[in-house]
Amino acid sequence: GLPERFLDRANRRIWRTIERAGYHCGEPILSYFAPDEVEQILLDLGFELREHLSPGDQKRRYFSTHDPTPLASYFAHARITQQEAYS
Repeated sequence: GLPERFLDRANRRIWRTIERAGYHCGEPILSYFAPDEVEQILLDLGFELREHLSPGDQKRRYFSTHDPTPLASYFAHARITQQEAYS
């Protein structure tokens, strides 16, 4: 999950709803990472970060710009580096 300090008021409300739903389904969110922390964790584990999309980037790429629904997630696309894959 994303720490609340990165969310505006609308996204905090949506994120809390997601947290409650996950908890009630037996899938609580256990970890919270800032976007730059995720990048470093992936690199430290031998992954190559291909792209990192902010909520705004995702909205521009995948959703209508007229859709008022806020997004409260970052998306990281990573892959195992060639060196790690064949070690």
